[in-house]
Amino acid sequence: MEEKIKFIDTTYMEVNGDSVDYNDKQYGIEDCILVRTTDIFPMDGVVQTPINGNAYDFGKSSILGESISKKVREKHPNYYMSEEAGEKYSSELDEFDVCFETCRRTIHFAMNGLVGSTAYGNFDGKPFVIFEPLKYHIDESLKSLRVEDVYFDNDMKLSNECSILLEENYLKQNSNNLEFLEQLKKFKVYVYRGNQQAAVCKVLSDLGYDSFLVSSNGYSNGLYDGMAASKMWRFVNNFAVENNISLDRHFYSQINYEDSINRQEKGKEIDIKHLTYILDNSTASEELKNKIVPLLYENPYYLEPLMDELVNELGLEQIKELTRQFNDLYIQELNSTKTRIK
Repeated sequence: MEEKIKFIDTTYMEVNGDSVDYNDKQYGIEDCILVRTTDIFPMDGVVQTPINGNAYDFGKSSILGESISKKVREKHPNYYMSEEAGEKYSSELDEFDVCFETCRRTIHFAMNGLVGSTAYGNFDGKPFVIFEPLKYHIDESLKSLRVEDVYFDNDMKLSNECSILLEENYLKQNSNNLEFLEQLKKFKVYVYRGNQQAAVCKVLSDLGYDSFLVSSNGYSNGLYDGMAASKMWRFVNNFAVENNISLDRHFYSQINYEDSINRQEKGKEIDIKHLTYILDNSTASEELKNKIVPLLYENPYYLEPLMDELVNELGLEQIKELTRQFNDLYIQELNSTKTRIK
């Protein structure tokens, strides 16, 4: 295993530009590599779509959320007046988040660089970065070819040329996980300490690729004629047009619209399950339960006055503990139907 690992130290490094500003290169498909940062390890060399992998996230309950928020604000009345108070308020509020399935049918990559967090998602601090040559995935599952967001609507079987980058402490924490170590053998492995973006640039260089600063709108330097980033951007766009591949943004796509609707419907279902779990396992009075239950499936959004009453009756700590239990059980249910390392 050790002979396949390369160690990278980027402790004092920052990335302020592309790996190359100008060159005489004419870019082609061989110069394009997909880069994906993720907290889901590609088990058996497969990147799963979130819906196929039963991926989950956390969010506020649409039924109980506002009543909980009001109660937490009572503990932190100055939450809007100071940064410290605001952080304490937000931190405690997060403890009531409910687990839900993301229901997304797409997987996303950047091209020859690491995309930072944007209004569309938080990508910082993920334990894995996957590097996969684009040339193996010009197929019908490729739905859009933008340098900042290349996305597919199916699981991706990674090639034998795939590499993976992980943080040094993560490897140490999993040094006795034999299944994980065996899975790592499927890849060329890089381990880093320090700045992740700088480590990504070093990996790309070691693999023979140019690296570029990626923003939510493309390459940061892609607007300047003659620069390498501009030439790469033009090649990718021309390649997409010539091969009838969409350049549309995922945010405005039909599949994202449909997934959003599915998430909303699934979210309503989970919120009802969460509240039902609390009613069944708490000290809530039978009188209050009898008021709430008939409204659950008719129109749960008229429940707010009763939710205020429920939160006051149970108290925050009981709701917090029951929410933790509900999330644990729901995650166990999701994990029982898939194989992955998170």
